[in-house]
Amino acid sequence: MAQQLYDIANNMERELRKSKEYQALKEAFEQVHNNAEAKKEFEAFKAITMKFQEMQMSGKQPSEKDIEEAQQGALKAQENELIVSLMKAEQAMSVLMEDLNKIITQPLADIYNN
Repeated sequence: MAQQLYDIANNMERELRKSKEYQALKEAFEQVHNNAEAKKEFEAFKAITMKFQEMQMSGKQPSEKDIEEAQQGALKAQENELIVSLMKAEQAMSVLMEDLNKIITQPLADIYNN
């Protein structure tokens, strides 16, 4: 039985790669990384995002300077059409992954919600 689940999961991985959400994300990511300016802005935005995630995980509050830096980074990223397209593709992929996760974990929810 366990092997069958792994086979299904591996098949799902292959199907995910064929999905329009994955293909759009892959294309948007490649476009950002093939454009020097967009890549630089994206990397800067990603670094700011990671900094905030690390602060959250460690329970630290961001300073006013950190918040302003994040806001400026977000505004700058949103000015670049390639980055905006990448963010939209990431959001669509996230929705798909959330939906799949809900389906996969439904048996567990059934146990704990009954």
